[in-house]
Amino acid sequence: MLTAALLTTALLFGGMVLYSFGFAAFLFTALPADVAGPTIRRAFPLFYLFVMATAAGATVLIWPFDPLAAKLLAVIAVTTLPTRQILMPAINRATDTRARARFNALHGLSVVITLVHIVLAGVVLTRFAGGTAASPARHAETSSTIRYPVADLRSWSMASASTTRRTPSDPDLARTGALVRVISSAAICG
Repeated sequence: MLTAALLTTALLFGGMVLYSFGFAAFLFTALPADVAGPTIRRAFPLFYLFVMATAAGATVLIWPFDPLAAKLLAVIAVTTLPTRQILMPAINRATDTRARARFNALHGLSVVITLVHIVLAGVVLTRFAGGTAASPARHAETSSTIRYPVADLRSWSMASASTTRRTPSDPDLARTGALVRVISSAAICG
């Protein structure tokens, strides 16, 4: 279940980053503004549903391991609802009425909200990488958190990973630690 929480959180983080900095920017550079605008307007409701669903799913999956991370993910899910239902329609009305100053203010607010969501999801992922999520069984035994085996990213390489692998006795934590190493390696290597 911990692996599913990691993957769902990574999907959330990656999806928000790709949509915000890839898809939206690409549309406005690849298409004329009169086509890009309506296209992005149709895509945003689906983007917000994706954010709410993945954040809510990750919240449920990680709760037994890291209640703080679950609360951060819940904040993302809950604050996306008014962003989708109130802020997005207000931005669309400002666009339709050509209220440029209002559009700029509302769009700026939506950008800040999305950036905060990305940062919160990033914090949750760093909690995985830092090993601050606790195993429910072990959490009952001790109040300290379990540090899962993640190699120091500054000196980690594929060669050293196979020879210096340290795995805990809990197989779920071992798989998650290995997955974090692979994801970290992919992020570092580009």
